[in-house]
Amino acid sequence: MILVTGAGGNVGSDLVNKLLASGAKVRGMYYTIAKRDQAPKGVQAVVGDYGERKEVARAMDGVEKVFLICPPLPQLPALEGHVIEEAARAGVKHVVKQSAIGAEAGGAHMFGRWHAQAEEQLAASGVPYTMLRPNTFMQNFLGFARSIKNEGAIFGCSGDAAVSYIDARDIANVAAKILTAGGHENKAYELTGAQAVNYAWVAALISKLIGKRVKYVDLPAAELKKFLLQVGMQDWLADGVLDLQAFNKAGKAAAVSNAVEQVTGKKPITFEQFANDFAVAFAQEAGVGK
Repeated sequence: MILVTGAGGNVGSDLVNKLLASGAKVRGMYYTIAKRDQAPKGVQAVVGDYGERKEVARAMDGVEKVFLICPPLPQLPALEGHVIEEAARAGVKHVVKQSAIGAEAGGAHMFGRWHAQAEEQLAASGVPYTMLRPNTFMQNFLGFARSIKNEGAIFGCSGDAAVSYIDARDIANVAAKILTAGGHENKAYELTGAQAVNYAWVAALISKLIGKRVKYVDLPAAELKKFLLQVGMQDWLADGVLDLQAFNKAGKAAAVSNAVEQVTGKKPITFEQFANDFAVAFAQEAGVGK
């Protein structure tokens, strides 16, 4: 039995489907009853809160392997620590943890530091592990809905720095391969897309895709934080975004790795393919009626 935590998220939901297609027995751990009720046929769906140790322990019953993922929260090290401890107690044979780029060597930005602490706990637990450290998701660009529609713009503060964005589907591909094939114990992989591109390049691609001019507006960090707070982002999360933008601006997210192809045997999804696959969503964001 493979336990997929965060089974209702971008990576988790795709991973569940891939594991089911492979014939694996899958238990999906969902954050809410509504998400659990939307689980695909064939998955053993449970509701679990990382903060509730009894729920985590129940989810581990009979499990041999775990995919561990947690939303970016200040409590991430403690929450993932609960899962790690219960996995060790249950005799789990392998934990595949979704971490983040920059998590190595103590963490190079706020999100990376949280993941670094959780990685340290996992490495010390005695449970065989694999750390997956993906770069920023291509899917995050779908979150620019309001600014594309209202201002015809995407905003950031990383200048013209290039980032090797990764499609979340490739993370699920890697995790599925590791969980079903084995042979990746006690290793770490930095996961990236096939190319490094900057915000201006992405804005031009979206413009071409939807037939509406979209520009990239590079803001001072303080102005970007003000914008993020205005659209409803919490203060601590906005600070994390700015920290990640600074990491990107320093050129630390531009490297392209071959890990996706190394593990799966397939080249990673390009940004062009991602944009075309989600063309309808981008058009709806822009309000152009396509």
